[in-house]
Amino acid sequence: MKKILIIDSANLIHNFKYSYINGAVDNLVEPFLLEIQKLVYRLNPDIIILGNDETRSRYRQELTEGYKSGRIKQQKKFTNKQIEAENLVRSLKSNLKLFKGLFVYGGVLGVEYDDIASILYHDERLKDYSKIIVSQDKDLLTTIKFEDIFDWKLERFKNQEDIKGFTRDEWLFMQSLTGDPTDSFGGVKGIGSVTAEKLVRRYRNINNLLQNAYEDSFEGNDRFVKKALERLCSSEGINELKLGYHLAKIFRDTSNLNEAELKRYEEIV
Repeated sequence: MKKILIIDSANLIHNFKYSYINGAVDNLVEPFLLEIQKLVYRLNPDIIILGNDETRSRYRQELTEGYKSGRIKQQKKFTNKQIEAENLVRSLKSNLKLFKGLFVYGGVLGVEYDDIASILYHDERLKDYSKIIVSQDKDLLTTIKFEDIFDWKLERFKNQEDIKGFTRDEWLFMQSLTGDPTDSFGGVKGIGSVTAEKLVRRYRNINNLLQNAYEDSFEGNDRFVKKALERLCSSEGINELKLGYHLAKIFRDTSNLNEAELKRYEEIV
């Protein structure tokens, strides 16, 4: 069976950005290509797709204007060296298409790498291929089998312990509650990771939580769980949970792509 490697190029590039800032490397192209070479020797693929985030997710920005806006605000405080590194990142990401003689370019304007990787992974037209997703991102564990996600930095495939022993659906439930500060969305107000983990282990899915939140809020839970359940009994809390779910959920098919995005995706396949 032929093997496809779908690489989170942005993840690799941003990691090497910090090496550049610290003076460990003097460019980003060389370490990027050397890392791909290591992956080829380790995983022996027939086809390599370089996934890329060309812009923020059009779909998620339509849900909330603040999606990933924190990253833009953070850049205003960068040092000259950090600004230089960011410019190198942008240059390399925009020039990934130049490697198309060696690799398949997997970027779609307005669609994030995670979504493209997941759509490709589930695409029935590629069912006869073995697919390995290369990324450190734990978000992908909500939609892709652990044994098919290779963490290039840890040099191993992911496992269930990477997400606290949860199932993929439970991990999505967890993310819906807590949000993701990296992507600038906050989940349910007042619920941190410890409380969210207790809720997920108790209720297992969102519907079960919402069906029992009101009655359970009167029980002798610890004060953080009690406060969380009270929030989830309010319309504000329910809306926050639903928004967190839609922002955290990764695409499994092309139904959320617009016409232009779908056309570009079909060029990859």
